[in-house]
Amino acid sequence: MKYIITFILFLQLVLGFPFKNNNTVNFYTVTDDDNRANFSFVNYNSFNFKTNELKILSNFSVLPNQLSCLRLLHHKNKFYSVDDTTGFLYEINPKNKNIKKYDQYNNFHKGEGMTKVDNDFYIFNYTKFSKKINESEFRYNLVKYNFKNKKVDKVYNLTDWINLYLDKLNYKFVDINAIDINQDKLYLVPRYYHNFKNKIKYNNNHFYVISYDGIQKIKLSEKMPKKYGIVDMDIYDDKIYFIATLETKDHKFNTMFFITDLQGNLLTKYIEYDKYNKYEGISVVPSK
Repeated sequence: MKYIITFILFLQLVLGFPFKNNNTVNFYTVTDDDNRANFSFVNYNSFNFKTNELKILSNFSVLPNQLSCLRLLHHKNKFYSVDDTTGFLYEINPKNKNIKKYDQYNNFHKGEGMTKVDNDFYIFNYTKFSKKINESEFRYNLVKYNFKNKKVDKVYNLTDWINLYLDKLNYKFVDINAIDINQDKLYLVPRYYHNFKNKIKYNNNHFYVISYDGIQKIKLSEKMPKKYGIVDMDIYDDKIYFIATLETKDHKFNTMFFITDLQGNLLTKYIEYDKYNKYEGISVVPSK
């Protein structure tokens, strides 16, 4: 037995051979802009389901581009994120910290959420256009982007459905940061709603699932603390990993982390993650 354990440790530590641990999951998070240094940085984290312990194992700054990351997609040992300022897609290599613009042509201005299915990236964005001289509306899109060929394959217009829902609740605009696709179902999480008096109502208790069978509203089993808004999600192994941020008027932030099942039942507590920074992305590292 002693030799077997030694051999396993050799494979894990020396060769980097991965073994699946059902008690632990690793994930990355990325800030929008560091509140103290005006650039994004990436954290590598570990969460233990047995002890309910969350650890930040390491981090690195997204330099020298001073990239303001929107979301963090983990694809073939690299990260991809849309710059919140320029709208271009960037590639981030976590090994050598190299950052480069992946696509020189396509621009995803006002991109708010990202996910991927195989070689396709899906980017949720909205554009503001004028209906009349003193009145404006929003168009909500889901862009299907072929990562391999670097081209937009299709743009799904979600405006009619979203506006229909907003009209029922007497809202003017919705801010959606978190999206994911799981088993041919689109998951959308509103961060907050704008009413016609330009007041913000934060969403602290629900997300939507859109499928061929229709639209389903899923409520969290326990409401989030007030004024927190979900900024990103990642579905892995039938669990949804969330980060949510509290942002004050004087630009102070507090970010928390939590996990639910696909029905919105909390599998963890609402765990305080960072008292100083606003996070925009979370990406689970698949176990092999």
